[in-house]
Amino acid sequence: RRLTQRNVTARLLIETMAINFISGYETGDTREWSGVGAGTPSFETTIVRSGARSLKCAMAASTAAHFLFFDYNDAKKSGNAGATVANSYGKFMFRWSHNGASAYAPNEYKIMVLEQTDLGNIMSIRFYQDSATTGHLELWYELDGQTAVQVGADVSVAEDTWVRVEWKCVISATAGILEMKVDGGSTQTGTSLNTGTENVNSVNVGGVTNVNSQPIDFYFDDVVVRDDQYHGDSKV
Repeated sequence: RRLTQRNVTARLLIETMAINFISGYETGDTREWSGVGAGTPSFETTIVRSGARSLKCAMAASTAAHFLFFDYNDAKKSGNAGATVANSYGKFMFRWSHNGASAYAPNEYKIMVLEQTDLGNIMSIRFYQDSATTGHLELWYELDGQTAVQVGADVSVAEDTWVRVEWKCVISATAGILEMKVDGGSTQTGTSLNTGTENVNSVNVGGVTNVNSQPIDFYFDDVVVRDDQYHGDSKV
């Protein structure tokens, strides 16, 4: 396969830093990811944050989810030699559009979910559509077997605007940490949590859940997953 300068740069980043996974969707297919979690996510060429493509998840008037996933233990995709991690940091660029629909049913969509080795959820980042043209992001603790609760406050995100969403997850039965940052600020943090005893294995990005049954479009770009620190802004 012919390597572009962007491909080479991305591979060098993985090999020289503590980066476990990186994707700007520039291949125009799912080959960078471990697989399709559900539905038929597509690749957008007009609405992009950087490069020539972004991921588009068209959440139509149905309950179909559309998302991709990366597994840390996927040695062919992971920059971590196929090993799971006790600390997960990551970031993605996010944008939403109500797709011209005037009607809506306020509801939450999970747009990023971290799972443990046994496929149990640890945390999620959710988008909540407040009205046809307003929405916000939420950080949720949802370890399997525990009561799911929101961590911190809502963070408003404007329609048709790219925002940088970052997360931090530290695994510990007594000193677990969950954190979400939006555009480098608006930090929501939970500490002294039971985040389980199994390492993080899977990262799901896209329209992971869809119960709204109204047209709305989600866009994602410039995904980076690492195990040592926040990555900050970058274009992939």
